[in-house]
Amino acid sequence: MRHLLTFAFALLTLSAAAQDETLLNPKSRRATQIVAVQTYPQGNDMNRQNTYAFNADGTLASRTTQGFGGQHTTRYPQPDNTTHRYDEKGLVDSAFSGATLQSRTVKDLDGDITETHIYKPDGHASKSIFYIYRQPNVRSTAIEYNYDADGCLRGRTLYKYDKHNRLTRIQQMTADEDILMTEQDVYDKMGNRTKRTRTFFEDGRKKSQTVEQYKYTYDSDGNWIRCEYYNDGRLYYTTLRRIEYAGSSAH
Repeated sequence: MRHLLTFAFALLTLSAAAQDETLLNPKSRRATQIVAVQTYPQGNDMNRQNTYAFNADGTLASRTTQGFGGQHTTRYPQPDNTTHRYDEKGLVDSAFSGATLQSRTVKDLDGDITETHIYKPDGHASKSIFYIYRQPNVRSTAIEYNYDADGCLRGRTLYKYDKHNRLTRIQQMTADEDILMTEQDVYDKMGNRTKRTRTFFEDGRKKSQTVEQYKYTYDSDGNWIRCEYYNDGRLYYTTLRRIEYAGSSAH
């Protein structure tokens, strides 16, 4: 149990501070470029800059990251070397790398994904996720099952979504239904996460809790241009976004 708890905490901590720097208000003007600079109170040597360029249809064209390991540019869409095979109705997508099955995705008649199965090279399932919808294109619940190297159930995770398709609650459990972690998420009226509370358990008892907060400053288009990330009241970093909109100068 202690090992599982430690693993869960480490995994979630790595992704805890992740903030989608390309997320925009759907009612705002189209962005042509976003420059996001992340600064840390500990020193400038930890600072990082991402520059995102967009196509005319609003899709992401490239991301250039500068900092830590120098400068690197990623182009989108990235090459897909997998082979896809569909059933006769086009609702089941089996993805292969060579002759090895990588994943299988099942959709309903509305085009919503109802099942996703990820496989290891030996053919054993790595994870399976099942989705429930409150209405077409709006998720209500997702249940994820994770398996060990022998294909035996290692644990499951329950995800809850609100009517805006935003993740609001996570509950992570072992195969024996012992709770490992719960998460509660709160959003502001612009749809950005403002608070995330994670509670960790060991042997059924509360072990620790972390509270993350995001504080935003918005521009006239309703897009955040400053985000301060706090963990248990301590400022960890600040992200400044400069957004260039189509037909205008930088914001």
